[in-house]
Amino acid sequence: LINHCTDALIPPFTGEYVKSNHCTTWSANKDKRLWITAAHCITDPSGRYADKDYSINGAEAKVIGYNVIIDLAMLNVPRLIINNLKITNKTSKHGDPIRIIGHPYGWETRYVFYGHITAFGNREAFKDHVYTMYNMACAPGCSGAPVINSKGEVVSVLQIGWGAFTSLSGGVPLEGLKEFVAGYF
Repeated sequence: LINHCTDALIPPFTGEYVKSNHCTTWSANKDKRLWITAAHCITDPSGRYADKDYSINGAEAKVIGYNVIIDLAMLNVPRLIINNLKITNKTSKHGDPIRIIGHPYGWETRYVFYGHITAFGNREAFKDHVYTMYNMACAPGCSGAPVINSKGEVVSVLQIGWGAFTSLSGGVPLEGLKEFVAGYF
């Protein structure tokens, strides 16, 4: 079930494929057909945020909102009805096992990456953002992927990693994710 709730977010074709806009997205609300990704995934080639049409699994996806501070974007996909992932109500702990199901750039299939939560509220290396950190490998194109606990619930959204296949990555804290979705659900 979890494997089918994620897909690649493909940007509008503008004559050249922009690698930085290939990201992962996931079904967050089946009834309203809402999908979530990282806000930095909806930028145009110059880095400006662009409310354009994207596609998920061949279906048109319209950006309906985003928050640049917590790096999340909400998309509406009217023609794609997929079971959604549940956002957890339980607070995670240091060392909890996690996994992501991402769509690395240039790969044909979903990949599952495993790791653990290593830090909360990390602000040292990031001026304007707070992240929950993981010791989990990730690859370019996995930004926006749901970070899933052992019960299959979303605890975060993957946003950063250092280079291809690094073992240090991070995402939006659970509180920020819940505040963001409250405006849409």
